[in-house]
Amino acid sequence: MGYRTIVIGTDGSATSYRAQQKAVRFAKTVGAHLVITCASLPGGVSRVDALRILAKARASAERYGVTAETEVRAGEPGETLAHVAGRVGADLIAVGDVGMGRARRLRLGGVAERAAHSAPCDVLIVRTRRKVRKTADQRVYRRIVVGTDGTPTASEAVRKAFDLGMMFEIHVSVVYVAGDELVGSIVLERAAAGKPDWVPYSTRIVRGKPADMLIEAAEEERGDLMIVGNKGIVGARRYVMSSVPAELAHRAPRDLLIAKTVGRTLEDLAPGHGGVVDVNGNKLAVYIDIDGTVHALSPRCAHMGCTVDWNDGDKTWDCPCHGSRYRFDGAVVHGPATRGLDPHSLEPRRN
Repeated sequence: MGYRTIVIGTDGSATSYRAQQKAVRFAKTVGAHLVITCASLPGGVSRVDALRILAKARASAERYGVTAETEVRAGEPGETLAHVAGRVGADLIAVGDVGMGRARRLRLGGVAERAAHSAPCDVLIVRTRRKVRKTADQRVYRRIVVGTDGTPTASEAVRKAFDLGMMFEIHVSVVYVAGDELVGSIVLERAAAGKPDWVPYSTRIVRGKPADMLIEAAEEERGDLMIVGNKGIVGARRYVMSSVPAELAHRAPRDLLIAKTVGRTLEDLAPGHGGVVDVNGNKLAVYIDIDGTVHALSPRCAHMGCTVDWNDGDKTWDCPCHGSRYRFDGAVVHGPATRGLDPHSLEPRRN
């Protein structure tokens, strides 16, 4: 997993500015490019004002050392964010919890909820009204709390949490939300086995309504970033996780990352392209060459276990954590990794 392009929405308000600053720091940490957008609405932000707001936002990002571009688009904020994210191939949408769509008194929680359902990527909701103490610690986040019930989509959210824990060098707390302690122990053991080699972590098993339990865990763990999948968790009382992100978008006391956990499959890859896909319930790094030959590898970097990303331009597997790079067939291009990605055998691809 890597965040190369981040879309951030703004309307020039103080709260959207705070969300923008968080997105800039996030982008700086992971080496991402920013696309800053402003939705122009009748009776609200005019196009002239939007251009002025975006020019100021871009200058602020570039002063921090983050590359940025801007775009004005007419329409509702949620639709604008999703459209721009799809057009630029964004990996993350960042929005504040209040401030956008002020002409129609739209709470951004609703905008973010719509974006999370329609966006082609993860959505980060930044809490802009919560006072943050100034400290010498300049990290974007200090502790992640992620919820799971062991389903494949929830496990994908946990994987993303561990990768972010590696990139930000912070602790990850994995919370099993259901109630069966035996099943929970197995799920948490499997989750820990798949984490990068160096990520401090803790686990807990809780019973109750998932949104309530995750909020409680975040408070007790002093987590400042919560992560959930956009669908997939079903608790002991059949609380479907697709409703949990919507509830947390309004209620979570911390920043919330709603991870796009519905993964691609082998059939989604065209010849000449690669990606981390689901193959019979397993995540594999797969590249299909022009002749249709499938090259399947472990997606775990041989250096410290982060999940690699496919670089379609250079036809390489790149580690977002420490910069290791591999050929399409898993051979090391440059370190710090000293050995290649582990190969996996697959049945021949049928044309």
